[in-house]
Amino acid sequence: MTGENNRSIADVLQDILTNVQTIIRSEVRLAKTEITEEAKKAGRAAGMLAGGAVAALFTIWLLLLTVVFLLAAVIPMWSAALVVLVLWQSSQQC
Repeated sequence: MTGENNRSIADVLQDILTNVQTIIRSEVRLAKTEITEEAKKAGRAAGMLAGGAVAALFTIWLLLLTVVFLLAAVIPMWSAALVVLVLWQSSQQC
């Protein structure tokens, strides 16, 4: 205990400075790790969202194709495709 009481103020301040630097470095490492984890989560979510959008586009395309084939049973294929195209375009402008 006697050795601890004989430390100079400069030694104590140096220890404090070292401890503060260690704490700051640890906090920076922790922040980097947290940011990396959040970026990975966001990347996975964006990938799933993009996959869902692609699936939705294919679904719409297949539904439109189904309508064309249903109409083709009554009118020629080219006119059925034209009707679906016109209806799709008019619904997009509303």
